[in-house]
Amino acid sequence: MTQRRRGWGKEGSKLRIQGQTIGLVSLLKKLIPFFCNKGNGHSDSTNFDADLTRLSGERILRCWGGGGIETKSPGCTVSEVKEKIQVLLEEYVSGGDLKEACRCVKELGMSFFHHEVVKKSVVRIIEEKEKKERVWKLLKVCFDSGLVTIYQMPKGFKRVGELLEDLSLDVPDAADKFSCCVERAKVDGFLDKSISIK
Repeated sequence: MTQRRRGWGKEGSKLRIQGQTIGLVSLLKKLIPFFCNKGNGHSDSTNFDADLTRLSGERILRCWGGGGIETKSPGCTVSEVKEKIQVLLEEYVSGGDLKEACRCVKELGMSFFHHEVVKKSVVRIIEEKEKKERVWKLLKVCFDSGLVTIYQMPKGFKRVGELLEDLSLDVPDAADKFSCCVERAKVDGFLDKSISIK
């Protein structure tokens, strides 16, 4: 019997960990509603689901980004990161310190969310009358250095495409400007020529 267990090696460890995880999830499903609804004395699945969703989202952000080694901070919510991106773009456009802007993008600690940098940059290019070249330079450097990946760049552009109707309220020719942005990104090499973004 002992030899059979030893023979499992890593397989046995994996099974044991999976079993412990399943047990923990089952326990949490029973305990969390009790603690989430302790104040009102009855079970409210809507509140529980909302609390669980919020906590799960925060946990994912803290596991996969929004803090940690690069930032030396405990983590950020999505809205905080969006605000940081907006501020870093405003500071970069006014000051022009490319190195500082790239450092700020890296310090966000959320590489999976860098499409938001692309989105906000392209929106800024569409809305701005001046200093567009500065924003293009930031996008190019972020792409060339790997801060914004080949997957994040088109995702950011696609998200701008989804906003065109709203953007057209403030900038009537937003669709034309966006088409020019897509074409330029293809020429500059940070959008694949085969990608169709509308």
